[in-house]
Amino acid sequence: MAKVFGAAILILALIVLIVIVRSDSNPLSRIFTRSSSTFGGFGTSTISQRPSPPAYTPPPRTSPSGGSPPLAQTTSTINPRDIPQGFTLAQLSPYFKKVRIASLSAGSETSYSVVTLRAGISGSSTVNITGWQFKSNRGGQIMPRAINSYDPSGLTSESDIVLKNGDFVRIYSTVSPIGKNLRLNSCVGYLENHLNFNPRLSVSCPQIDYSGISSFTGRCQDYIRSLGSCREPVANPPIPLTDYACRDYVSVLNYRGCYDRHRGDSDFLKNEWRVWTGSKFLDFRHDRVYLFDTRGLLVDAYTY
Repeated sequence: MAKVFGAAILILALIVLIVIVRSDSNPLSRIFTRSSSTFGGFGTSTISQRPSPPAYTPPPRTSPSGGSPPLAQTTSTINPRDIPQGFTLAQLSPYFKKVRIASLSAGSETSYSVVTLRAGISGSSTVNITGWQFKSNRGGQIMPRAINSYDPSGLTSESDIVLKNGDFVRIYSTVSPIGKNLRLNSCVGYLENHLNFNPRLSVSCPQIDYSGISSFTGRCQDYIRSLGSCREPVANPPIPLTDYACRDYVSVLNYRGCYDRHRGDSDFLKNEWRVWTGSKFLDFRHDRVYLFDTRGLLVDAYTY
């Protein structure tokens, strides 16, 4: 009797399990699926495999931020005869021949080298050349950043070098005495009074307005007129101690005074940039120099 009772309980439990499995609302039905085969009138169940996850598709590649936007003109307008040997049209920059190696002096063991780049782009277009690279038989050089408007405090940060039509950059193998590169302005010649740039900066500063000194003593006026362009007065100028107006005037005949008076002038910033690399990457005798943009495309080539 006990055996019959036990078998009945076992059969009842099996029926309950099958009902639970066959129920669509039960979570177990997502794991188990019904089989077409039967045994004893009851459906059997088998475990199905989970579907494989979809294959990973990487995001589309994008161009790096920064640098110059492409010109409207494309390389398709380039005459095939102008393509340097060893290069194809696809390897040319949109700025090919738009920024030129205008001149080059390789220097020597005892003299500095200089490379001059000149921008010849149309209209109001600009070109960011920071990150461009020179490559030669001897080595290479990456174009750095520079100060656009050098503040007398010396705390101005460097930024990318952005050229417009007619701008040019001189790259020297010497070292900057201020530790930075800069764009020239009307007053930078005053810096030569305290710093030794190699080569020297232009000493063509705005002319002193002599109409503003007509009320000073004769000795004061003579001294001011004796000062050359971009020259600061000596510490104890030969002017009367009581000529306070004159002394106040000569105290600002320096870079800070010039900067404050002329930084708003339309022609204050010049179209020349100076870069000091501190390295000689050119062969002193003969070389083939290439200029590449930030994408590694050829901008210009120069042979000497």
